[in-house]
Amino acid sequence: MAERFDEYYRALKARHGGAVVYGSGRVLEREVEALGSAVIEGGSYERISVTGSAVIKGDVEVSRLEVSGSCSVEGSLRAGSIRSSGLLTPQPP
Repeated sequence: MAERFDEYYRALKARHGGAVVYGSGRVLEREVEALGSAVIEGGSYERISVTGSAVIKGDVEVSRLEVSGSCSVEGSLRAGSIRSSGLLTPQPP
């Protein structure tokens, strides 16, 4: 079973340029939309939108970050613009 999950994970990561969302949400090319509760892998994105709560694991570079709720970043964050109506928390790696 674990091998099957690993195969699915690798295929999903390759298909979406490294973006993986665990939980609710969707990944479209270089845009990530997290709804409810989600974990997002670090990487390079055009836009990340969080409605609810999310954790970004790893370094992330994003043109536009939108947070409505809470989002913690476990790594470095480089953003062109940030709009937050909630809590955006850096976490030491």
